[in-house]
Amino acid sequence: MAEGLADFLGQKKNIILAGDFVDDQWGLIVEHPTGLRWTAQVGGYACHHPVIEGFAFSLGISPILKLNAHFYDHGSKWNGWCCEGIDIETADFLDPLLPAGLRVDHNRLGEGQEAWIPIRGTLSPWAAANLGEVTGFLTWQNSD
Repeated sequence: MAEGLADFLGQKKNIILAGDFVDDQWGLIVEHPTGLRWTAQVGGYACHHPVIEGFAFSLGISPILKLNAHFYDHGSKWNGWCCEGIDIETADFLDPLLPAGLRVDHNRLGEGQEAWIPIRGTLSPWAAANLGEVTGFLTWQNSD
């Protein structure tokens, strides 16, 4: 069992995004002191399970075909192995796909991987609470 997942399962108030976000949905996990820790299977064929504390919600329909083509297609840059950070090229690919107010966090590219993209931005119009600029991770259905 992955070290991060083993540690995660030994804690209380954990939420595993079982099956990740449903079908073609993508979601945002916002880092915030909630007492809830989130994980999902990410990183392509590496099947990593990173963990963060915060809250999560769906951002609706994702551009899943574009995401899969970028991260998995034969001959693509990552070929299913985007599991040790993302680069500027991938950040530039993702930024125009993100909902308004969100962008890839270029200061945390080393933490990114397939289906686990570091973001920053504002939550309007999704969240009722005004939290200002937030950080977190964008995730979607892992396609390995």
